[in-house]
This record gives sequence, structure tokens and C-alpha cells, in this order.
Amino acid sequence: MERIKVKINKLGRVANSSIEIAPLMIFSGESGMGKSYLALLAHYFYDVLILSDRVKRLEGFFVEYGYDYSVMVKGFQEAGEALSVSKQQLEQWMAKDAISYLRFMLNSDKLEGDIEVALPSTVAENMPINYNVTQAGLVNSESKEVMLTMGQIGFRVTQSAINDVTPFASILSAYLTECLYGHIYAIRSTFNMPPSRGPVLSENVTGNSGMYKDFIADVNDMNNVLPNSQLVPEQLMEQLHTIMEGDVKKEDGKYVYMTDGVNMPISAAASSIREIAPLQLLASKVSMSQTAILIEEPEAHLHPNKQRMMADVVGCLRQTGAYVHLTTHSDYFLRRINELILFQRYADGHSKEETESLSERTGISTTFSIDGSKAVAYLMVRQNDGTSKVVEQNLKNGVPFTSFSDAVREGMRVEDILEEALES
Repeated sequence: MERIKVKINKLGRVANSSIEIAPLMIFSGESGMGKSYLALLAHYFYDVLILSDRVKRLEGFFVEYGYDYSVMVKGFQEAGEALSVSKQQLEQWMAKDAISYLRFMLNSDKLEGDIEVALPSTVAENMPINYNVTQAGLVNSESKEVMLTMGQIGFRVTQSAINDVTPFASILSAYLTECLYGHIYAIRSTFNMPPSRGPVLSENVTGNSGMYKDFIADVNDMNNVLPNSQLVPEQLMEQLHTIMEGDVKKEDGKYVYMTDGVNMPISAAASSIREIAPLQLLASKVSMSQTAILIEEPEAHLHPNKQRMMADVVGCLRQTGAYVHLTTHSDYFLRRINELILFQRYADGHSKEETESLSERTGISTTFSIDGSKAVAYLMVRQNDGTSKVVEQNLKNGVPFTSFSDAVREGMRVEDILEEALES
């Protein structure tokens, strides 16, 4: 994956900061410092490439610059250049569109945002979209068949494609996906798991903000997809089953939690079960290797031991090829993430036999260890003027616990004072 760089001049309370979009992104720090904003911002660069029935964001680029395929196709001759997409134009459009995306997701029209986007060098400075026209149907028929090409990618235009989304957006989406992620089918779906998502499965919830509307729509869409046993990642499903101590399925229009041979309404299950259940449902139906997923606080409502197990789930997600962005408040969760990163570092430099020996002693397997070179961790740090600054953390020895260490030291300081007071 090639890294997109984003300079954040202003985004809510975040200012004068930069991030890079990576396969695994971890945001930590105090509440209210902008973790969720940045996680959503990272997720945008996957979401913008998806041309779904509900959202066609990339089409907005061509609308802004006045490229109307239905009009332009009438002037196509045998072959030629339809238009050329400028990298600079695309970066500028993405910088504005990302802010619009955040405003929608957060239901905040007044969100202040000023960012700059830098696409990697694999994206050309000028990207021509060429066309080739051939006659279709009967001799002397005016019906035309159009083939669009962009780089090495070809897109045959059909009437359904014209009615659904501009063919220009379809071919640009495929081109960018290949440039950024290595293959035109690298990203086929995105999934957003917002905070306090559990009630969606048990209550008649309607979302006010875009992130909940999207989540509800995604959950409803999953109900129409049959489980595909060939796609299901076994290790991931086993880990989720262990954490939940059961499974969640939909029967007769209602979600049911099944544990120890007992079926109960999902509303009767623990809040932790309802928070994790959407991920289990997703993994059973969607190719995780082609999915980008945003998980807000994956450790929510879990016992510390299971928070550690949830880190193993993240490792499994990465091993399947999923792109993961998450926020966290848990040092238990981060400690386990560190262990998975350090284990992979050891495995990369040692023999299979030595790695298996370490695996037996630690209980960590290469089926859920994490490649630290494909991960970034960002800490939100409060500034004196009330803004927050993004600090990239060195992952050589895992994710540092800066904000958690401060809390521990403060707790120890107060405890020492109280003990002295009691002894005096």
C-alpha cells in the first residue's frame, strides 16, 4: 500500500499536524482531542473509492469540473482523449470533500476543517482518460460501444453504467485503487463501527448523524447477503466466538445470541456482546481481505482479559488483509497490540523452529501477529491553547503508553500522599 499524506491545518481541535494513511492506524489520547475525527478522516480515503448504491462520492469530482459523460460522449469520434484528470485538482478536491464527509458523518455543518492532501508518486501528475468507439448492433445502426481506458485499465461502458454512475468515476476509482493499494479489487467494501453501536441490533434505532445512518444501512445490507463459507476467516471467527462465548445470528427477523445451547434475544445479552456482534456478522459474509473497517473503541465494555483478546482480533483482521482504523482508551488493549508487533519482529529475524518455541511460551501465533511496518500509531496531545496536536509514535518497541503512564503516575502520587496522611 502506498501512503497518502494529509497535512491538518485545522480540524476541530486538531491543528498543525500531519498523518499518513496506513493499513493499520491506531489513535489514542484524552477524550475530546480529535481521535474520532482523525479515524473518520483516515476512513474517508477508502470510502471515497467505493461507488455504492447509496454513495457515489467520486462522481462529485467530475460534477465540480463540469465533465458530463452523457453530453461529452455525443462528441466522441473513433478514438481520442475524453479528458485528463490533474493530480493537483484531485488532491484539492479530496481535501474539500473529506471535510464534507466528516461534516456528514458527525452531523456537524459547522465543523471547521482545513487540510491538504498529498497523493503518492504512484499516482501520475496527469491522468488522461481515453476512449475508443466501435459500432454495435446492426450495420448502419447509430448505436455505439465505448471503451474507456486509463493507464492499463479498460472500462466498457454499458447503458446500466451510464444510468448508475458516470463511467468517468468508475474508471478513476479503479485506477486510484490500483495506484494506492496494488489491485483494482483491493477495496470492495468499507464498514464503520461507531461508538455505542450495540443498541442497533436490539432496538428500533434511527441515526441522526451520518456515521450511525451508514452503520444501520450497512447492517441492513448484510442481512441480504448469504454467508459464504469460502470467505470466512477461521482464526478470526474462532477468536470472536471465544470473546463472545457464543454467536449472533438473525432468525425470523430478529437477532439472537446463542451460547451453551441456549438462544436468547440479543437485547438480553451483555452490552459487550452487542458491541462486537456486528463485526462477527460482517466477517461471516464479506471478504475481509477487500474491506476497510473503522472500529471505535473495540475494547468497549470488555473485561481486561477480553480487551487483550480483542487486540488478537485486530491481528486476525490484518492477517486477512483488512485495512483497520481504530480509536482506543485501553492500555490493556495497546499492551497486547505491542506484544503482537514484537512477536512479529522476532519471527521476521528468527527461524521457524525458534518462532514456534516462542509461540508455545507466549500463546501468540503468526496467524494473528502484527507487522509493525504496516501500522502507525498517533497520540492526541493537548496544547496550552486548548488545541490538540498529533504525535506519531515510534513503533519499534510497540505503541508507547504516554497518556496512560501519566494517569498511572498521578494515581501513584495521590496514593502516596494519602498513605502518608493516614500514617501521620
